Amino acid sequence: MAAAFRKKNNWIRTGIQILFFAFVFFIVTFGPAWFSENGKTGDLHSICPFGAVETAGRLIFQGLFIPKTSMVNIITFSSLLLVTVLFGGVFCGWLCPLGSFQEWIGKLGKKVLGKKFDRLVPRWLDRFSRFLRYGVLALIIITTTQFVTLTFSAYDPFYALFHTITGSALPSAVAILGVTAIASFFVSRPWCRWFCPLGAVIGLVQKLSPWKIRTNQGCNECGICSAKCPVNIKIQGQKTITDSRCIKCGECVTACKKNGIALSLPKGKLAITRIPLIGVFTLAVFAMPIVASQGVKIAELAELQQQTESGIPLISVEEISASMTLADLGNNFHAAPEQIAVLLALPADIDPETKLRNLEDINEECTLRFIKDTMTRFQPGAGDTGTKNALDSQNSRE
Repeated sequence: MAAAFRKKNNWIRTGIQILFFAFVFFIVTFGPAWFSENGKTGDLHSICPFGAVETAGRLIFQGLFIPKTSMVNIITFSSLLLVTVLFGGVFCGWLCPLGSFQEWIGKLGKKVLGKKFDRLVPRWLDRFSRFLRYGVLALIIITTTQFVTLTFSAYDPFYALFHTITGSALPSAVAILGVTAIASFFVSRPWCRWFCPLGAVIGLVQKLSPWKIRTNQGCNECGICSAKCPVNIKIQGQKTITDSRCIKCGECVTACKKNGIALSLPKGKLAITRIPLIGVFTLAVFAMPIVASQGVKIAELAELQQQTESGIPLISVEEISASMTLADLGNNFHAAPEQIAVLLALPADIDPETKLRNLEDINEECTLRFIKDTMTRFQPGAGDTGTKNALDSQNSRE
């Protein structure tokens, strides 16, 4: 019975990992793109909880998001915090696609290498290396705030895992993913243990969790629990596992033949041995805001398409800002940048990414007020006719 129970628990965890991996793959590869006029695929940045950490500095001090992040990132990160404060690093052990990817490769490595698997790195070096991920986290926050862009995406193996197929992952990120995959054949979850910045955040937050892996009087310190731990934590001989790398996978709990380990409150209260229940709860809490956000995106895309077809500008004239580019202005008024350049008496070959604030250097009359007045007379969706009408109106005023 005990062996059947352990096997059932393991299969449930693997099933949840595969389900969430497929879910994220679908969102990133397809997502609302099916409903999009330009057919662009989804983007991992828009649902990744770490995006909330990356944009935190700018959001706090400027009230603005880093490009490609939004309130969705804050919501998913809040869900992650809720689960982590309650039960610890369950996200890492049950849902994280990159963690699952490493673990699946590690299972193959373990079959090939046997007892040599995960023995290349001395335990003292492994314990010291866990602090590297805090350095990675600090470096990402500093550079992202300084350059106001998601600098880590150029090196993020998590991003490359899904966006290599879409062609938007940079070679540096793909290379790091490749190194991580190769290392996972010899070492269990190397990225999670030593470099993952999101894991660093989760490791700190889970210190607040009242539920922790605890041993009881049934433990005979046989060591099978430590052998099953995917992040190489020594479990036997410790009453409470406080290692920040614990991913609450439950492998140690289900491996113990003496029922000597459980996820419990202090003094063994409310012990949970059926860890998959926590995994199912985590899946539901974390997936719901992502599903809701995709529903909102689909609604926004439908509204955008309706506005485009009807020729209604996406913004009012007074919302035009100096920080916009010619391309931004054209997109919001359903006009090509070339049309906007003709309207504003600018060179036809002007860079569409030129900021509106810099147009005065090209045409001294092209002030922000002049731009707003011109766009007031422009007729969106009328093509060359709309441009001609705006020019005629402009000439008559002159």
